[in-house]
Amino acid sequence: MAIFQFIEGWYNPARRHSALGYQSSVNYERSAREQNRGNSKHYLPY
Repeated sequence: MAIFQFIEGWYNPARRHSALGYQSSVNYERSAREQNRGNSKHYLPY
């Protein structure tokens, strides 16, 4: 269980993904939210 918590809690969100322009998933989602704030069709509400 500790390995799963490490992978899901720290490693996956911090790991850089080539499909996301070598950004972590957290940074990619953050930048997507910032870019889409004015576009209500694709706005992520969190």
